[in-house]
Amino acid sequence: MLDAKIITTEIAIEKIEPDKDQPRKDLGIEGEDNRLLVSMKELGLGVPVAVMSIGKDKYKLIDGHRRYTCANLLGWKTIRCEIHPETDEGKTKLVRFNLQNNR
Repeated sequence: MLDAKIITTEIAIEKIEPDKDQPRKDLGIEGEDNRLLVSMKELGLGVPVAVMSIGKDKYKLIDGHRRYTCANLLGWKTIRCEIHPETDEGKTKLVRFNLQNNR
């Protein structure tokens, strides 16, 4: 398995940078009637976002951009994350593909 050393923990949102190269450009979260936003407001985060360590206390978001954006809109200071080991861009794309297609 690629991600044998995955850790799940709360991370300050300010320490996470969205991946500008992530494939989904339209997150579809505009408006307060957004189902994900409402769900997160009422129930919290169901599935952690996935990040990759990119330095000391810095992380790159690799999966969960909608959840991350909703957490920001809700004013959350932290978000539960799966921390994946730092790797090259090709493996990052493979990790992202596996996360998005094997739920």
